[in-house]
Amino acid sequence: MQFSKTIVVSVLVSAGLFASAAHALSPTPNPTATAPSYPAWDSASTYTAGQRVTQNGATYEAQWWTKGDNPATAGEWGAWKIVTIVATPAPTATATATPPRATPPSRPVSSITDPYPGTCTPPYGPPSWKLNQQYVVGNAVTPTEGGPMVVFKALVAHLSNETNQPHYVAANNTVTYDPNLWQALKLSPAPCPTPSATPTASPTPLTTPTPSATPTTTPIVIDTMVWNSATVYTAGKRATYNGRLYEAKWYTVGETPSASGSWGVWKDLGIIASPSPTPAVTFPPIVGCATLWDSSKTYAAGSVVSIQRPGANSCGVVKYNYGALRDSSAQIPDGSPTAWKQLDNGCWLSGCNPPTPTPITSASPRPTPSIESMQVPTWKDGVAAAYSMMHDDLCAWVTDGQIDFAAPALKQRGLVASFGMITGSCGDKHWNAAKQFIADGNEIFSHSRSHTDANSVTWDAATQISGSSDDIAAHLDGYRPSFFAWPSDVAADAPMTYLRTANGFIGGRAANRVNETGMVVYDGHGSGVNATTVADPFQIKDDMFTLTAQWSPYETQVKAGGDLLNLHVDAAIANGGWANRTMHGVNDTSWNSVPLAQYTAHLDYLKTKVDARLLWVATPSNVLKYSKARAACRPDLSSAVITFASSDAECVKFATPLTLKIAGRHLDGIQAIQAGKQVPRMLNKMIYVDGQAVPQEENFLITVDPLAGPVTFNHI
Repeated sequence: MQFSKTIVVSVLVSAGLFASAAHALSPTPNPTATAPSYPAWDSASTYTAGQRVTQNGATYEAQWWTKGDNPATAGEWGAWKIVTIVATPAPTATATATPPRATPPSRPVSSITDPYPGTCTPPYGPPSWKLNQQYVVGNAVTPTEGGPMVVFKALVAHLSNETNQPHYVAANNTVTYDPNLWQALKLSPAPCPTPSATPTASPTPLTTPTPSATPTTTPIVIDTMVWNSATVYTAGKRATYNGRLYEAKWYTVGETPSASGSWGVWKDLGIIASPSPTPAVTFPPIVGCATLWDSSKTYAAGSVVSIQRPGANSCGVVKYNYGALRDSSAQIPDGSPTAWKQLDNGCWLSGCNPPTPTPITSASPRPTPSIESMQVPTWKDGVAAAYSMMHDDLCAWVTDGQIDFAAPALKQRGLVASFGMITGSCGDKHWNAAKQFIADGNEIFSHSRSHTDANSVTWDAATQISGSSDDIAAHLDGYRPSFFAWPSDVAADAPMTYLRTANGFIGGRAANRVNETGMVVYDGHGSGVNATTVADPFQIKDDMFTLTAQWSPYETQVKAGGDLLNLHVDAAIANGGWANRTMHGVNDTSWNSVPLAQYTAHLDYLKTKVDARLLWVATPSNVLKYSKARAACRPDLSSAVITFASSDAECVKFATPLTLKIAGRHLDGIQAIQAGKQVPRMLNKMIYVDGQAVPQEENFLITVDPLAGPVTFNHI
């Protein structure tokens, strides 16, 4: 490559996700000036962070300790980062002006007809274009801007840079590219194989009757799955339309299922069979009141329980009998008409003189209940540990497996996670998905506006942090992020100082400090399990998922056969702390994407821990709030009334529902009240304090809002 007066320097930033614009440097002509000289890379030498070498005509800089890693093949997340392309200067500097850069031709997407064969599953096509990548003839890429299904295939071998990058322009639905380097093709996803090899002459109903008198299939509940043009559907989601069931192959909104066709987004699963009528549930005769309903038990259809509620007309308490219409567990009888049926108008009353009360036979007077102590368990619901999941780089397009696979798997299991948006790269697909994430209880956190590393005092913190928050609020109906994650997990002192006072942010993931010389200090302080009490909310520890457990404290255990995702959970439960897991995409082309089978198996593992009352799975902001509110809101029990330090600034900042353990005697006769409403009780046989199981005698748990006023207790 011949360089005259202008030297083009390409800077690879933020682990290759984005690139800064090329800068034209015009030095004073100096025939004797020479470029900095660095030694050639030696496979037998040891290199530490900051040392530079040359290899294949390029200069590389070590990002950490390394030996034997070839810089040219290390990849964008390897030990080496490319610093500059080394060019041999001309013997004599010339004063010729740099010719203007030619603008690549523009072409409408609709004019692209030559097909590129894709796969039948997301992401359907090749990976996105990358900077400083050596492409050979036949290599295929997709544009980094996303857009429609367009693929560019290399016509000649070349090293990628900003000047030869192919682009998609959403404003006018066109592509721009150098036709001497790239061929534009239309991506055509392959049809997925039909589950059955035997064709049928007519549609087969989904529910097939069996000879047995007892049906073995579960009928489809049609009215809860009717297709809606405004609903976002991701891969695997189903909907009914005109009496047929359809399944989405990938992300879609507003596309009519019947008009999709065999190559479209919807897969026709067939005609919906009408379900057989549900047999009527019968209840055994009950004299008086049945056993009180217990929220920790599961009741079979036909079971009868009783509940007690404040009575009307000056009656103190009324008990009612309810029958289970189906198998039920946590549904409160008088709040779940589809699960429970009220069987009478009161089987027992107290505090008044009812016309015809049911007589109660009691061998002795009811003992007087009393509250003797109150305790705040370490984690919500008195479990052993807390766990949160963070998916970085939403909007990078290569991470769309978060939308197509991660979010549906979480929702199916009733679990939540958090998703970090690079707001400057988000398309309508990502904003619509983010709205659904929030509706499902997940958290959106800021991962900056452009994913450039905060590695200097000149990093534009106002744009990257506050600007990203403004982007999110503008697109997500006023929702603002409260948690931040640094690109590449690095930050200089000035950006970190800005984040600590930025409006709306209460915490962030730990960053490796960039010192005054611009070097990243990898001291390991951000890795591991967080303590039960968080000292610095802007230095939350995590464990980064990689396919080989590189940089993880569990690397040795993984090599011995352990699962990296589950090991972090086990460590939290063993220590009674908070484990924060960082991942990127799931089953996509992102960096160290989590395999779908491993991801879903991990979620199933979490469910077993949640159901065993060992683990609380929540978003990072909610776990952080609970950890800080325990001390800041200072619940206090005095004369059977619990009060909070609700005027304390820290309590207001971190306020979140707190679980309280109430202990005493004869607690069956006690009801908690806050803001005039009854507080549900959770029966409790075991709580965890600092990771240790503490056997309990007579007590129960309540979860209350520290800003909603005092908690009082009624004797019933």
